[in-house]
Amino acid sequence: MKDILKSGTLIKVYASIARLALYVAVLFIPLAYFPWTVDALEVNKQTILLIVISVGTIAWLGTMVARRQFAFKKTWLFIVPVLLVISVAISSFTSPSVLTSWVGQGLQEYTSFLSFLAFSLLFIVASHLLSETKTQQTVWFLFLLASSLIGLNVSFAIFGLQILPTNFIGTPNSLGFFMTSVAVLASGLWLVDGNKVDQQILPAGIMGIVSKVLIFITVVADILILLSIDYWMLWLSAILGMGIIFGFAILRADEFPNTSKFVLPMLLFVVSLLFLFLPSPLGGRFSPEVSPSYGATLNIAKATLAEHSVLFGSGPGTFSFNYAKYVVQDVNNTQLWDVRFDRGGSYLLTLLSTIGVVGTLLMFSFIMWLLVLGLKMLITERAHAEWKTTFVAFSAWLVLAFGLFAYSANFTLLFVFWLLSAVLVSQSKSQVYASDFKTSPRFGLLTAFLFVLVNVGLLTVIFVSSSRYISEIAFAHAVEKDKAGATLDDVIIDLDRAARLNKLSDANYRNLANALLLKAGELIKNPDTTPEQLQSFIGASKSAAERAKDLSPQNVTNWAMLGDIYREVSPVVEGADQYAVGAYLQAVELSPTNPKYRTVLGRAYLVRADQLGILAEGDDEEIAKTASENQTEAIRLAVESLLKAVELKPNYAPAVYNLALAYERQGNLAEAVTKMEALRAGNPSDIGISLQLGLLYLKQGKTELAQTELERSIEIAPNYSNARWFLSAVYEQQGNYTGAIEQVEKVLELNPDNSAVQQRLDRLKTGDVNPKLPEPLEETSNTASDSIVTTGDSTVSELPVTP
Repeated sequence: MKDILKSGTLIKVYASIARLALYVAVLFIPLAYFPWTVDALEVNKQTILLIVISVGTIAWLGTMVARRQFAFKKTWLFIVPVLLVISVAISSFTSPSVLTSWVGQGLQEYTSFLSFLAFSLLFIVASHLLSETKTQQTVWFLFLLASSLIGLNVSFAIFGLQILPTNFIGTPNSLGFFMTSVAVLASGLWLVDGNKVDQQILPAGIMGIVSKVLIFITVVADILILLSIDYWMLWLSAILGMGIIFGFAILRADEFPNTSKFVLPMLLFVVSLLFLFLPSPLGGRFSPEVSPSYGATLNIAKATLAEHSVLFGSGPGTFSFNYAKYVVQDVNNTQLWDVRFDRGGSYLLTLLSTIGVVGTLLMFSFIMWLLVLGLKMLITERAHAEWKTTFVAFSAWLVLAFGLFAYSANFTLLFVFWLLSAVLVSQSKSQVYASDFKTSPRFGLLTAFLFVLVNVGLLTVIFVSSSRYISEIAFAHAVEKDKAGATLDDVIIDLDRAARLNKLSDANYRNLANALLLKAGELIKNPDTTPEQLQSFIGASKSAAERAKDLSPQNVTNWAMLGDIYREVSPVVEGADQYAVGAYLQAVELSPTNPKYRTVLGRAYLVRADQLGILAEGDDEEIAKTASENQTEAIRLAVESLLKAVELKPNYAPAVYNLALAYERQGNLAEAVTKMEALRAGNPSDIGISLQLGLLYLKQGKTELAQTELERSIEIAPNYSNARWFLSAVYEQQGNYTGAIEQVEKVLELNPDNSAVQQRLDRLKTGDVNPKLPEPLEETSNTASDSIVTTGDSTVSELPVTP
């Protein structure tokens, strides 16, 4: 071993491993797209970074141990990410969702503690590795290679030739920020690279030639992508980045050996400036991206900090909980009323809500510190090589820094931001603190101890990440089997495996609970089922739902699922109706402006009224009297809850439908009709009131009046699915089957993935008449689905829509 240390072989091996880890991260994190997980991007990118940065950090520390010398850049800037990691750790300790905050799930990997730790390690390690010119050149080459492949894939898709069904980055705007930052970096490399050896910033030889081709591809692809997205903020970011380039090109003209190279960067600048004010000829090819406004995000942050810790927020990755609780009622007037946004309109404002004032100020200070450092180096630096590298990195870094203020973020954007931050620090004139182990044996022993401790910690991170990743694959298998129409037993096997591999995921247990409940529903229909078998699945479903609720008690969907389970099993489990009411009350508290939870609470009260009705008909007079009084109270509470739901969203059909049922139970249909007719007279264009009145007429058996009112609703809103849905029921009751089929076909056009609509259409076409009033369609902003497994709110398409 001594011979190896003397020869320097071990040092070279460690150094090579550290650089290789950096190269793998630079190339594969932007390109990571593995369809064998439900989220093909974020979880895979995080897993890659956690593994490679762990290996890279161990190898980097190993070079110090092998060299018997501790060497570290002397800059106070390293303290900021360390303090940031500590702040995020404190916030995670107090978080109501353990896995989301510490590790990340459901597209929240980018903001978890582990990701902050990985980004900080990347920043520190890369700041030391990137001081070498050859390492820089290799990083630039790999970065350009990744961006070119991404740009080509998206460019082909824009013109209708899809290679892979992804843009590799995420939403269209995040793709735009990524490509613009790399295009600005590529433009800088193009401009400062010279023919002489001392002027070269790109690799020499074949790699240099290929790099120049990749630069051209990246810039042209970015222009094409920006034209297709046509978002003013992206045009402004491109102008900002290119403005820095042209500004310093004037101040340091001697650094640019070939002025004819300005044609390519000028093309990007001119196009950006032109289409900042004019509509793009390629615009509209990407699905529009919607997020909470800056004002809404700030108001949610204020409300969150007022309830949670001002210093440390509600916990990393918990913005969706905050949004559900504090979003204003006006959102119910939009199509996005049932979407729980998981991030705000600005990354920094999102951080303010989730990691609090301390973490946000540290991140803000880090950005400002680097801004001042970069400008200072560009103005004062006289060494050509260092100035060129700073110039290239700072121009691209500024685009991403602007994006963190003006836009949200994801894993790839933050990875590039921290990487470019490391490049800037690597070019600073900071001295290196070095301590030889021979002169300080105690320090050498401490370093060796820390090396072993870090190894154990990072290897643990790798193990945890691997287990979580295998769980993600098992969950994805369950989703695929569900979509393919596999049996419940097969789906449950994979969901159970996913839950066992990742015991901290509330999503795994929530979906397992749903699948077990559906299995119990199957068993009830099977006459051969024993009571023990049924109770086994019901008990397992309740246990899984309770586990999901305990893992993330601020997640409204966990309480809603728990309520659903108790409500469904109330006919066979004594007291379940009361537990259902309790769960839904908690859901209402966590999302007070969402009418959906008020509606299911109203339904739960009606179910409770049904259970009490059975007792009210019993032989024991005292019990019957008490039950009858409680039944009346349950119906009153149902009406109260459903009226509140209708107040929150007047055209929410399930609330209107169940309110009619509640009025019917009270015997107040006539009074309800009178009140609704008066409201209709004052609000003739309100389709919510019109639907309510039509349903009340149906409940009274006045089909002609119901027909008139529902037809009027359709005249006001031709795409109102539930108005057509119930109008078809009117036609069916009147014997007008052709009209009923016509209305259901229209509903199917509006809800192509809803199996209930298809089943009803098939029934009508075979002449199978059902006089019973159908359940309303659940109208949400998400695609209707009858899937067993749910994976979260829908997002905008990654790829452009082919014209």
